[in-house]
Amino acid sequence: FEAAGGVVARGLSDDLAGVDWRNKHVVVVGFGAFAVENARTALEHGAARVTLVARRTGCVCPKVIDYLNFVKPFVTTTTDDDPAHMFAHDTATNVKQMRRWQQLYAASGATPPACWPAQVKPAGHTISVSDVWFVAHHLGKLATRVPNTVVDLEAGAGPPPPRDGEHW
Repeated sequence: FEAAGGVVARGLSDDLAGVDWRNKHVVVVGFGAFAVENARTALEHGAARVTLVARRTGCVCPKVIDYLNFVKPFVTTTTDDDPAHMFAHDTATNVKQMRRWQQLYAASGATPPACWPAQVKPAGHTISVSDVWFVAHHLGKLATRVPNTVVDLEAGAGPPPPRDGEHW
């Protein structure tokens, strides 16, 4: 990347302050919360496209689903003191929200989490919250790549080449 005039940097603190994102194809390595935030930042600052490259797909939730999880009441009919039971949500409501979440992934073209439907999020991961994630996928400005090997990322096998006027 650097040989072609690109920038390689960590996406922490102010490491990317002053980077001109406009009309660039940005590659973000990883799929944690910082990676999702860096993808959003690049898009909001004018990147033409962003590709996340990771060993597995993580989980991104739209703000409305996240909000509904906080405002819906907990089930309070438990007969024991197990916190897992005391702070559970209504199963029917969870199923409805999960279906809508899955439909949003399908409608936007975003790659669903690899752990679905067995679990909501990959073990040891948090759920990132971003509406930009789904809008950008729908607009073709954001893509996720999970290569089988590093060789899959060699020239010609990685993200599509820059479009006219784009720069890496």
